[in-house]
This record gives sequence, C-alpha cells and structure tokens, in this order.
Amino acid sequence: MPTLPHPPVHNRKGTLYVVSLPIGNPADITDRARDILCTAELILCEDTRIARPFLKSIGSEKEAVKLRSRNDIDVIRTAVVALESGTDVALVSDAGTPLVSDPGLALVCRALDGGLAVKAAPGASAVLCALAVSGFSAQRFVFDGFPPRSRSDRRTFFQSLRSERRTIVLFETKSHLRSTIRELATQLGADRMASVLRNLTLSDEARYAASLGDLIIELNPPPAGEYVIVIESAPA
Repeated sequence: MPTLPHPPVHNRKGTLYVVSLPIGNPADITDRARDILCTAELILCEDTRIARPFLKSIGSEKEAVKLRSRNDIDVIRTAVVALESGTDVALVSDAGTPLVSDPGLALVCRALDGGLAVKAAPGASAVLCALAVSGFSAQRFVFDGFPPRSRSDRRTFFQSLRSERRTIVLFETKSHLRSTIRELATQLGADRMASVLRNLTLSDEARYAASLGDLIIELNPPPAGEYVIVIESAPA
C-alpha cells in the first residue's frame, strides 16, 4: 500500500482590514465591519478614547491600540509580526474611511510590501457624503484635506486652487472655518459658489449653500460641529 504524503503545514498569514466607521450616525456601521471588529485579534485606532467606547457599543471586547506618529514604528512592527503569525488586524480611524486625512498609510504600505493581504471593509466617507448632497458635480473632484495652518503655506495653498477645474472638497474645524472661507473668497473670488456641510448624518446636520462672500456673513460665528467644504470648479 503506498505511503500517503504528510498533510501540508498550515502557513496562513493574517489579513489587515481597513475598516470604515460611521462619520456621525452610529447606525451606519455595516454588518461586515461589526463582524471584523468583533473577531480581529488586534485593532489599531486613531484615538483610544473614541474607539474603545464605540467598540463596546457594537459588542466588541477587543482592545484598541493607538496608532499615531510618535509610536508608529513600534505599533507597526507589532502589527506586522501579528499578521505574519496569522493574526487578523483591523485598522480604524475616529470616523469614516481610514487614511483619508488620518494615520495608517505606513502600516498599509508595510503590509503590502511584505506580501500580506490588505482588504477594505467599506462604509461611510465624509468626502463622498458631502459631494452627494453639495449640489456640485461629483464626476471629477479633488480632495485636499485640511488646509495648512501657517500663514505663508495657506496663501500658497489657496492660490493653487484658483484655476482648479474639478469640484474641490476640504475638511475644516470650527475654529478655522471663517478664516478659511475668507481666504477662499479672496483667492477664488467672493462670487464662487460653495456648500458647507456640518455634522453629516447626525440629527443636527446642516447645509449652508451660498457664494463664498455670503458664507462669511452667514457663518458668523459658525455653530459647533465637524465641517466639510465643497466648492464649485473654476469656470472654463
């Protein structure tokens, strides 16, 4: 009777899941995202003070570890070792889709360079939600995150948007919102139309649609909240 070969040794490696979280309304969590966050052995987050209560609210007992610039090297090394050993790892941000103005790119690149599986668990994105309700074309757009804070960098940044022929999407905080709209009006023209979206998906969600010049007046002072600015493209 012929000798049967030994069964292959199990060499499964873990998967890095890039998991989108709700941008406001907790009901927007997907079933797949919930399942991943309840089964992945390691969860990397932007801020544990936000991630841990959220994980508890969806029934996940997993521990969240902060992934920030000051401890990127150690945390990324730990995550890669876990993936190599067969452990699934989940990456989340405070809200929305990770890596969009959030940390995590270095981890994804290390995983890809090492031949490890990286998969997205898609969900909410403030950029796409804002575009969808802005009233401007979403066929071609550019997302530039948060404008720079230093005066010289801001001037250069806003000047670069003058002739942008795509719809422009920016993030901004309440404390910098009026100064950003003022500089946009100066560089792009006070008559350029824009939509400012506040607290997307929440019960107090609001949309302010007007020219940049009028928005300076209307949002004085701006209510508390998280803001996305969508600006019409430059005329031909």
